[in-house]
Amino acid sequence: MVTKVNTDVSAVNIEDIIGCKYSEINMNEENRINAITAIAAISRGNDKSKNPLNRYKALLKEAGGNENYTSLKFMDDCQMTKKIDKAPGRPLEFLPVVVSISFMPDNLVGLYTKKTFNTLNLNTFLNYVMPFSYIDENKLYTNARALLNAGIKYENIPYNNSGELKDYFITKASAPYFTFAQVRTHGKLSQIAVSARVVGEDEYWLPEDIVNRVYDNIKNEMLPLLQRNDYTKESVLEYLLNLKINEARDYLKSLGYKKEIYNRWPNHMEMKTWMIGGYLNDDKQWGHFLLEREAYPHLYKSWVQKQTKDLTVKIKKIIDSYIG
Repeated sequence: MVTKVNTDVSAVNIEDIIGCKYSEINMNEENRINAITAIAAISRGNDKSKNPLNRYKALLKEAGGNENYTSLKFMDDCQMTKKIDKAPGRPLEFLPVVVSISFMPDNLVGLYTKKTFNTLNLNTFLNYVMPFSYIDENKLYTNARALLNAGIKYENIPYNNSGELKDYFITKASAPYFTFAQVRTHGKLSQIAVSARVVGEDEYWLPEDIVNRVYDNIKNEMLPLLQRNDYTKESVLEYLLNLKINEARDYLKSLGYKKEIYNRWPNHMEMKTWMIGGYLNDDKQWGHFLLEREAYPHLYKSWVQKQTKDLTVKIKKIIDSYIG
């Protein structure tokens, strides 16, 4: 296992990895397969799937099904052994779908395009589709996973042209775990993280100025006196990893760091990489995230941590460049 140090947060556009523009993910079946399997591969520490078609088919039935506790307890008490049908995996949330919507008599909801027409009862729509979607006038902005979980057959999920999906955006972010945890609270954005089980290295975030602070605090005699160039981010990390957790936190505190930094050691200072996707025209998705995390400090001030704000500002710059 390789141990590395990172002192920065980052966000990047992944259109080159998924093989098409975000607005073209749902343009045809080839784009669906390539984009969604690439996103799934990123979560496994890779860029591409070795067999996109087979992987895509597996993703359609990858997750656990949806059952309430009472139902599960009944099946367990009755010692039922029939396996519950699997549900679509999280990468299918990154397959955006836009359809027209109409609320019909008898508590029915119609979802339609020029070529498709699906109906759902109102309860199913509200429970399975709407929590992950957005309505603007008579258009529903949603994703394939929500529609599949609501019972719509895959072959009945329509394609979209790039104009219909011009407001869909994804980024790949890397930041310390405490920033990841803060961003994860924005539940209407689709998010999928790289699994720590498949990554071949441990990467820790450390403050950018930590080497200077260590050297300036040599007088504390907590590290042997060496030349300035002998102190590196890697040597500081090694030193911290060899301390007991409370000792490491006390040392970071002695360097003048606030509790929001030293109290994160060690687990929440590990680096995390994940994908974030959503609609720019939904005020509860990208809009709320950017505002809450101070991408627009002249419009709204919050108690956001610096590293989370830094990531948010970088994402805003990518979005600004993306929409031109």
